[in-house]
Amino acid sequence: MTSGTSVPTREEDIHMSAVKGTTSKQGSPPRRGGPGPRRTTAAVVAVLAGSLVAACGGGSSDAENRSSGGTDEAAVTAAQTRLEPYQQAITTISQDVPLTAKPAAGKLVYEIHNNVPVAAQLTAPYKEATAALGWKLKTILMDPTDPQAPSNALKQAVAAGADYIGISSSSEEAMSAGLAVTKKAGIPVFLEGGPVSTVPKGEENGLYSNGDNLWILDATDRLLDEMIVDSSGAGNVLLLSAPDFPVMTPVTGNAEKNLKKSCPKCGFQKLDMSLPDLAAGATPQSVVAALRKNPDIDYVLAPFDTLALGLPEAMKSAGIDDVKLLLGSPDPTQVPGLANGTFIAQAPQPVESVVWANVDQMARHSLGMDVLNEDHALEPYPVWSKKNPPAAGQDDFAGPDGYKDQWKALWQIS
Repeated sequence: MTSGTSVPTREEDIHMSAVKGTTSKQGSPPRRGGPGPRRTTAAVVAVLAGSLVAACGGGSSDAENRSSGGTDEAAVTAAQTRLEPYQQAITTISQDVPLTAKPAAGKLVYEIHNNVPVAAQLTAPYKEATAALGWKLKTILMDPTDPQAPSNALKQAVAAGADYIGISSSSEEAMSAGLAVTKKAGIPVFLEGGPVSTVPKGEENGLYSNGDNLWILDATDRLLDEMIVDSSGAGNVLLLSAPDFPVMTPVTGNAEKNLKKSCPKCGFQKLDMSLPDLAAGATPQSVVAALRKNPDIDYVLAPFDTLALGLPEAMKSAGIDDVKLLLGSPDPTQVPGLANGTFIAQAPQPVESVVWANVDQMARHSLGMDVLNEDHALEPYPVWSKKNPPAAGQDDFAGPDGYKDQWKALWQIS
């Protein structure tokens, strides 16, 4: 089940490849506060407070980008077609198969997430969804800079007597030591938002779901479609990433491959931010450095909120006013930026409905039902733009219209 007509490739089709540079225009005046003539680059190296941020890899053989110039009407039409389902009202959840019975009350669920702003949105819907089933909820926060945190959190939940464990944005590799403990204890683990390479195999690996795992790939592709339309099929994009998060690992390779296929005249570069740099707030200055290094870039895409915090202000301060921003999973303070022109498009993740979907899979397991992993791979969500703006005063997208009642109806709860 997907919310659109185009579903990104799964793990076996995703590969990292050399990153295209962009071709500069000779004889043009300098811009963006950077000294000297505009020049071609196949790599962006941003230095901030003594911290080196590697970015935009690729060799000279990949330097050509928009060599043919002009626009690409076919690319624009195809991108508009892919975007159409995301510009309609989202009215149904990903599921329509009811439970065979109302689940028994009294289960104890532990939900585990990284201690970052975007993940903090998970606790409230977990409380509401589990309460609807008559279940109890406890929360464990992970340090995203600690590679042992996922396994340690799983072990903590087992020791505390969890019946079910929900965990977000981790991977089988990162959880391996903890999954060994949960398997031995017979406690199912339900992941949401993990990388597509993490495949739930039930009793075999102790992992029973990887819900909404396609969202980060799909949303990035749809925001690139917005760039294709806005640029008439000839834009140059800088894609920000944080590959230390397992879910982000395949994003740049998948996006580059799909953009090369869907928009041959578009340019692509990436900028990887480490967790320490994210924590230090280094992203805005690193992006400014990348834009000054390569003035041909005219779009910046941040797949999640933290990558864009402080970025509009830094660009304004640097005198950069000719680069457009696209954002995935905006936080409530960033959504108004769509109306005031700070962002040209946003792809909100339906965080609350994703959580209800994860609890749905726990409920199905409790009844011995198939947990329907393929149907939970992508929860419906919109792409916001001038053509499809959020409602006045809306600062998030919790889920499809009436999603709570729809889930409860499947659970046989009035």
